[in-house]
Amino acid sequence: MTYIQKSYQKKFGNKDNSMETNIIEDVAYLVEKANNTPAPAYKVYTALLTQSGTDAPVATVLENTLGNVTFSRDFGPGEYGIIIPEGFNINKTFITGFGNIYQSNITHMSIADGSNVTGYYTFYLYEPDGVIYTYFYDETFTKVDLSYFNQTTIPIEIRVYN
Repeated sequence: MTYIQKSYQKKFGNKDNSMETNIIEDVAYLVEKANNTPAPAYKVYTALLTQSGTDAPVATVLENTLGNVTFSRDFGPGEYGIIIPEGFNINKTFITGFGNIYQSNITHMSIADGSNVTGYYTFYLYEPDGVIYTYFYDETFTKVDLSYFNQTTIPIEIRVYN
């Protein structure tokens, strides 16, 4: 008798095995279904970005099935590159929360301190070099580092569909 059979027999006190058989069949069905679950339709990178001083942003990674994702600050204040592994297809990439992110008609998200907007940020994809760029601006749209916003955390989710 298995552990599942013993625990249900003890709990329900049944003398015949009908309930045990049904439960075991149900568990077997659920295990089989879990084993046959198709792979996700995309790979994902979800993180919270922060920055100290003028260093590259630091990511607190919540989920990562994309692989080695790195951040660089090679471009100047408020300009960062997010490098994701080879094989990313701009036409199958989605960054949560942004509309058109392909170099034109860029969506700017607000950064607020209470009820006051203190700046903006945006992401855009650039396929030739395989980099996702992010820019941070103060309220006058001057580029500034993320650290300008005093411990602000920026969420990011990148999905690359199969």
